[in-house]
Amino acid sequence: MLNLAALLQATHRSEDAEPLMRRALEIFDTFRRQIGHPHPYFQQVNENYQALQRAMGSNEPD
Repeated sequence: MLNLAALLQATHRSEDAEPLMRRALEIFDTFRRQIGHPHPYFQQVNENYQALQRAMGSNEPD
């Protein structure tokens, strides 16, 4: 899922990449709630998602 999102973003298809990255964050957040500590990839995916949002011109708070 993340690789596909990265490919879509790299090929200027950010609007297609956004739901995939958002879903990955949801999965990692569920992991955190169930296991009790963050997934090792959460921080990087979160940073990538925020960068994608900025690139798409989102004014939503992080």
